[in-house]
Amino acid sequence: GASLLSRCAVSLIRWICLGCGVLLAGSATAAVGVVGCRLMAPNLVRLALQTHHRTMIPFTVCIGAILVPLADLTSRCIAPGREIPIGILTSLAGSGFFLLLLKKTLSKYRN
Repeated sequence: GASLLSRCAVSLIRWICLGCGVLLAGSATAAVGVVGCRLMAPNLVRLALQTHHRTMIPFTVCIGAILVPLADLTSRCIAPGREIPIGILTSLAGSGFFLLLLKKTLSKYRN
């Protein structure tokens, strides 16, 4: 009984910490907006190439330079009559991306 209770407590603490981490990451992404795209670029390159920093830096610069205009173009094309602020789109994309990255990282270190 006591070991089950302690395992449940650890599980609950993990979920609370995960929720806090997700909320903080989402808040940070929502607060910085366009910078969120530039935070996604190195992580995208690291996931795609998995190489050393010497080769990652040029690719990160290129991906970062592509993501922001792509987000701007997308925000203009979603609703042709209206213009959606780019910060909203980058916040949604960044928070979703970082949630997936967090899930992948947690599953990697689990047991």
